[in-house]
Amino acid sequence: MNQTLVIQPRKLPKTIATVNEIAVVLLNVFSNHVSEANSITKEDLFKKLFGRFPKQDDLGDYLRWDFTRKAMHLLRQRSNCFIVNKYLNNSSEFFVAKTEKDAQYYVDRLNKNIKSMKLMQNRCLKSVREKWYDKRFDIMLPEMKIKQLPLK
Repeated sequence: MNQTLVIQPRKLPKTIATVNEIAVVLLNVFSNHVSEANSITKEDLFKKLFGRFPKQDDLGDYLRWDFTRKAMHLLRQRSNCFIVNKYLNNSSEFFVAKTEKDAQYYVDRLNKNIKSMKLMQNRCLKSVREKWYDKRFDIMLPEMKIKQLPLK
């Protein structure tokens, strides 16, 4: 006989909670955000979880959001609450997939990630073939070039 644990909705404390605690609260939050039409923004989701909007450049809020992302990942893997993240012009909307169109946002993101990982596999192999380890290490960042000390 399968038993389901029912947990009463509550807000998380302002201190950082565990990923599991956040996941439990997310189950309640996302019961009202099924399908793209009922999506919730990242800021509104943060407010529902932590009682306020996130502060920009705040390490605590960065960690809270990181735990929240991990909790959503946990739910995708271990529950029947499959949360999709739809990226829109430097912002995100979240919802539970209801239709194949909803699910396609997640599938498209996975395909993009797979493509990026294949590029990094090739770059790794190239670094060995071209003996990058024998060369002076440097890094090219947007609008600047930073050089490190030469190898010994």
